[in-house]
Amino acid sequence: MHDHDHNQDSHHEHDHDHASGHSHADEAHGHHHGGHDDLLKTKEEAAAFLQYTLQHNAHHDEELSGLVHSLQHLSLDKAAGEVASCIGALEEINARLEAVLKSLK
Repeated sequence: MHDHDHNQDSHHEHDHDHASGHSHADEAHGHHHGGHDDLLKTKEEAAAFLQYTLQHNAHHDEELSGLVHSLQHLSLDKAAGEVASCIGALEEINARLEAVLKSLK
């Protein structure tokens, strides 16, 4: 298990296995959602959270690219193509999040 500390006010944990792939605890992902005390308090905090998220997603992009390469070497081209397609979708999402981040600055 490793922790993700997005900022001082928002914290959650994930089960990760970055060495041989990536996993979050099955259905027990368990974000803690309390009352309004857990909300981001300022536009700057929201921007910082988005910046963190984009960096975090870039890490996932790298991991997934490695998975595509591994799948190709295993001659699992259909699976490699699907993961590559998912990477493309993630890049589109990141571009949208980047636009939101720019609007907050």
